[in-house]
Amino acid sequence: MSEIQTKKLSSPSGYGLTLDPANGAVTVDGSVSATSFIGDGSLLTSIAGANKAFINWNTSLNTIYSSSNVSSVTSHGAGEESVSFSTSFVDANYAVVGSWSSNGGDSGTCTVGVKTVSPTGSLVNKTSSVCRIVGGGKYGYATSSDSSNASLAFYR
Repeated sequence: MSEIQTKKLSSPSGYGLTLDPANGAVTVDGSVSATSFIGDGSLLTSIAGANKAFINWNTSLNTIYSSSNVSSVTSHGAGEESVSFSTSFVDANYAVVGSWSSNGGDSGTCTVGVKTVSPTGSLVNKTSSVCRIVGGGKYGYATSSDSSNASLAFYR
């Protein structure tokens, strides 16, 4: 059987495929049509609406149940966390959606939001590599609280 080895394929119209065996990466110049892929998709870039990171964790114990593209979580007190991404976004213009259950199995409604002002009144910017979150507010109260089962997804 014959074998051809190459690192780049291209066409006269400018479309190309570059292989980077050292990093296990494939770069495509042009569009790609796929019916499925293997993995969670967190490393796919330039795809509008694709989930770029997610985390499900216990904020009280700082125990991560599952995650993708999250390198760490830092607690800043009850219900206030910073989620750091393994691979940064291209900018800070991403969306955050999530759920935040109260500790103790209580079914009270809780909210989750992006933190923009610190307790001292200074601005806390959402960056391409870190997002600071505040969760809690059970029963309409403004108090943040930890969660036994918090989930967040980040989209760009």
